[in-house]
Amino acid sequence: MTARQRGVARKAAPTAVPDPLIAAPADAIEEAHAVAALVPPEARAQMIAEAAYYRAEARGFEPGRELDDWFEAEMQIDRLLAAELGLAS
Repeated sequence: MTARQRGVARKAAPTAVPDPLIAAPADAIEEAHAVAALVPPEARAQMIAEAAYYRAEARGFEPGRELDDWFEAEMQIDRLLAAELGLAS
């Protein structure tokens, strides 16, 4: 008798979270380069740090996801800056 026939629920497969370094589309990379040329690096880094902090706070500061927070914040800030600067595609 299978687990399904016994009425036993199976665990759902874990959802894969895309790696921002691998999954970043080419246009996102171009936007990041354009933003980097127009925004002082210190200002951009501060914005990314704040966004990463808020992402970590939202997930309860659980350890092990710090780089994910940073990379996701980096893409978020670059998209926002690109839109603000009229560079978004």
